[in-house]
Amino acid sequence: MKKLATIALEVAKSSGGEEVEVVETKVKEITIQIASQAIHTVKTKEDKGIGVRVYYNRGMGFSYTMQIEEKKVQDAALRAVELAKCSSPDPLFCGFPTPQSFISIKGLFDKEITNISGEKLIPKMEMLIEGAVKVNNKVSLRGELSVMNKETTILNSRGIEFCGKESKVSLGVMSIVNQGPTNVGCGYEVFLGRHLDEIDFNKIGKEATEKAVQMLSGKELTTKKTTFLLSPLATWGLTQALGQSLNAYKILQGKSFFTNKIIGKQIASEKVTLIDDGTISKGFFSSPVDGEGVPKHRFTVIHNGILTTYLHNSNTSKKMKVKNNACSVRSSYKSLPQIRLSNVEIIQGEKSFNSLLSEIDEGVYIDSFPFPDPITGYISSMIDFGIEIKRGKLTHAVKNTMIGVSFKDLLLNIEEISKERRNIGGSLLPYLLIKNIQIAGK
Repeated sequence: MKKLATIALEVAKSSGGEEVEVVETKVKEITIQIASQAIHTVKTKEDKGIGVRVYYNRGMGFSYTMQIEEKKVQDAALRAVELAKCSSPDPLFCGFPTPQSFISIKGLFDKEITNISGEKLIPKMEMLIEGAVKVNNKVSLRGELSVMNKETTILNSRGIEFCGKESKVSLGVMSIVNQGPTNVGCGYEVFLGRHLDEIDFNKIGKEATEKAVQMLSGKELTTKKTTFLLSPLATWGLTQALGQSLNAYKILQGKSFFTNKIIGKQIASEKVTLIDDGTISKGFFSSPVDGEGVPKHRFTVIHNGILTTYLHNSNTSKKMKVKNNACSVRSSYKSLPQIRLSNVEIIQGEKSFNSLLSEIDEGVYIDSFPFPDPITGYISSMIDFGIEIKRGKLTHAVKNTMIGVSFKDLLLNIEEISKERRNIGGSLLPYLLIKNIQIAGK
C-alpha cells in the first residue's frame, strides 16, 4: 500500500505543497442486518483509496481517489495542491506533527475473520434471534452486525510513516415488544470489540428483549426534581457527550458550551475521575497512533472533578501551547480528521449497584443518555428506556416524561459512582447516581 501513498506525497511536495499528509486505507466489511425475526440483508463491501491533505500559505486543500492507479493518485495530489493555493489561510493551522516512537498494541487484529464470509456469520445472527424469541415469541428485532478488516497507511511531509492493520466487530440490536398501540416496549444492546469469538449472540438477543419487556406498560411521571441512576450504557452516552463538548477545535471556534478558560477548574463532582486510554489491548478505539500519526497514550481528562485537558489534535495543541494528547481520528481516506475520545475509564466508587438503588426513595433508572445541545449545553428530551424507582426498587417503565437540565449542572450533581463497571469495547463504565434532575410530566 505504501508505494502509491509515497508517490502522492512526493507529487504534492514537488508541486508546491508546503505541508502534505497522505492517508491510504483498504477495508473489507461484511454487514448482516436483521428485521423482525429474520435475516434481512447480507452485504460485503470492499473499499480502498487515498486521501491527500495539503497546506499552502496555511490554506488547506483536500482531495481523494478511489482508483488505486499511479496516474489517478498523482491527479488527486495535484488537485489538493491547487485547492490549497486557492484557499483562505486557516488561523488555527500550526503544522503537521513530526515523527515519534509508538508502541505496538496487542489484540487489534483477528486472523480468523480475515477470510470469513457472510454465510458463516448468518448462523451467529440466528443465535441472536433465537435468544430474543425465547424471551418473547412475538418480538420484532432491528439490528446489524459489522465485521471489518482495515489496513491504514499515514505519511506526511515532516517524516511520519505508519502502516497498520486492524479488525473491528460491532453489533447493535433493538428489540421491540408490541402489546397494543399504546403499549410498546423497546430495549437495546450493543457489543464493540476486535474478535468475533468474544460475542455471545444468544445472550445479547436475550438481554435486549428482556429490557423491551421491562419497558411495557409505561406510566407518565409527575413534574418534579428527582434522582437519576444511569446504567453503564447511559454512562457511555454521557462520556460521548462530554467528549464532544471538550473538543479543543470547537473550544477555539467558540462552538462548545464550555470555554477556553476552564482548565484547572471544577466541571464535575469531585468523585469523577475520567481517563482516556487509546493503548488498551483489544480496545475498540485503540491504535498505536491517532489519525495524524501521533502515538496514542493514556491520560487523565478529569481528576476529582477538575478538568485537566481538552481533547487535542496537532493543531489545537500547538495553538494552545500544550501537549498533544492524540485525539485525532479519521473514519476514512474520504474525510478529514475529527477529534474524539478513545477508550474511556471512569474510576469506580465503593458502593454496589444494589446499594445505590436501595438509597433512592424516588427516582428514575435510565439506559440511554440524551445528548445536550452542542452550543447551550442544555438537555431537553423525552426519557427513553427509563424505569421509575420507588423505595429502592425498580417498578414500572416511564413514558411521556421529559428531562430538562443543564449538562454542566448534571456533571456537578453526580453523587455516587458504583464499584461495578461494564466493559464496552475497552471502555470501563460504572452506574452513576445523579441528584436534582428536573423532569416534566403530568
